[in-house]
Amino acid sequence: MSIKTKIALYISLLILGLYLISALALLSFFQGQLREAIGRQQFAFVSELARQTDWNLRQAKGLLVRGAERIPAAAILEAKTAHDFLEPFLRRNHQLPAIFDNGIMLYSPEGVMLTAVPHHDREGDDFSFREYIGRTVETKIPYISKPYISTRSGSPPAVMMTAPVFDDRGRLAGILGGSITLTSEGILGDISRVKVGKTG
Repeated sequence: MSIKTKIALYISLLILGLYLISALALLSFFQGQLREAIGRQQFAFVSELARQTDWNLRQAKGLLVRGAERIPAAAILEAKTAHDFLEPFLRRNHQLPAIFDNGIMLYSPEGVMLTAVPHHDREGDDFSFREYIGRTVETKIPYISKPYISTRSGSPPAVMMTAPVFDDRGRLAGILGGSITLTSEGILGDISRVKVGKTG
């Protein structure tokens, strides 16, 4: 093989190597750009989903607060009649059971569950250890709890919304609670069915 042939071969290999390096660099660049574009798109999608969920939660909390404002404090003070009061109250406020699918509870200011619809086998138990009761008693404002495991049948994961009930003097007379199951149909259930990409 002559020197000219060797030089030509080396130059050809060098040019081929440069082409390959350039191609790999371009491929890496375009992959990065594609990842960024997909990331921006997915972030926008998730942000919109979060906005809708936040709006749904605020609407549900607003309904619960308005419901608590309609509860006369005397009905809570007479614990024996609490269940007789709550069922007709919910029939008049029929949107509440539709949204709070894991139950609507009425608690005393001390955190004792006076009654629940549907019936809860822990009526009369002390729930003051629950974060949502403690925060509502402490702040006297509506509260949305962290996710917790419900004590109802099947132990579903849930969130609890609470709204304080005040007497005529502005004292805490009770707490109205509404629980939403995280895995069922409802204002949060659609999130579990959202899939991002092929595998979700």
